[in-house]
Amino acid sequence: MTVEVDFSKYEYCLHSIISSMAEDKYAPDTIIAFSRGGLVPGVMLSHHFKCPLIPITDPKVISTVVDAKNILVLDDINDTGSTFSRFHKNRSILNTNKMSPLYAKFTYCAIVENRSSAFKRVKYYGMEIDKSKDPSWVDFFWEIK
Repeated sequence: MTVEVDFSKYEYCLHSIISSMAEDKYAPDTIIAFSRGGLVPGVMLSHHFKCPLIPITDPKVISTVVDAKNILVLDDINDTGSTFSRFHKNRSILNTNKMSPLYAKFTYCAIVENRSSAFKRVKYYGMEIDKSKDPSWVDFFWEIK
């Protein structure tokens, strides 16, 4: 079984995320997006918020020095949680010292949030699934053949 996220559903999810952020008065000053799935929403959100986008291919390797206060970490789906977890464990390479004037706060975001994911720190998402009840694969419009 497959859950298809076509452009219309994706656009709805993105607007829902932006609305939730506006309600919280949250605006990132930098976006980190995981390659490949996080790049499409990363580009769109970086244009919306007029902030830089840092694409990363390996969540364990953060090679860019980030001078930002509010960093949005983004992927298309928080499926098992492994990508977000690997990044979260290795984010100390960035400035996470609360006593530093350059302290960075990380907020996690996914277009699709799997309720049964091991990673429980995703704050913003556009739609929710539960793979413990329905293990369907999620296909985004950029993957649909």
